[in-house]
Amino acid sequence: FKGVVAFQVALLVIFKAWASDWSETLTSVEDLLTVSDYLTAESRKDLMYDNDQLSRSEFYFSLLQLLRQFKVSIDESLSDVAKLIAESTEHLKIRADILTVSSREVSIIKENWEIVLKKARKEGTQFIDRITNKIEEVESLRDGLFNAQSVREAVRGTQINTFLLVFTVVTIIYLPPTFVATFYGVDLFNDEENKTAAQKQFWTVLAAVSGGTYLVAIIVLSSVQQ
Repeated sequence: FKGVVAFQVALLVIFKAWASDWSETLTSVEDLLTVSDYLTAESRKDLMYDNDQLSRSEFYFSLLQLLRQFKVSIDESLSDVAKLIAESTEHLKIRADILTVSSREVSIIKENWEIVLKKARKEGTQFIDRITNKIEEVESLRDGLFNAQSVREAVRGTQINTFLLVFTVVTIIYLPPTFVATFYGVDLFNDEENKTAAQKQFWTVLAAVSGGTYLVAIIVLSSVQQ
């Protein structure tokens, strides 16, 4: 059973290196989003608003997928360790029944396995908690990004509607006079002998067309706003 004990010691050494590597990896990931990113208005805007290339959304998506893969990997490692210990314990029972092994040796090996499993679960749980907290933080930022983008698009839509309303009003104002002036500008109405009557008719038609157009436009715009 000396080989089993040596294997248990080797696992503890491996877990120490495993925990150190994961700790450095998660620290590097956590440094991508730190408290300083929330302190200034400019940095908050970078977190809340996306650009035309959607780089911020892509960053959040990639980071979330990476963190979830980390979590799955750690869960699988802990599951493999638990499975290894269960198989080793079962094998120990079989060997203990066949060979002459003292109960103290069996007890020591079982205690060592419990130490190994406890160590692995302790480190793994800490890493999973860190990953879970980071996932929640990134998801919160992603949701905030979507909400901020929605508000921004709504504001832009309101501004565009205002511009369109101004453009529509200006068009309505100038369209009837332009139409009447163009219509009476053809040679058909160039009567030099009865110029006064033509001018009177022009102004009458202009007033009627413009007034009718403005009245219809006011009614339509009022109904749309309601």
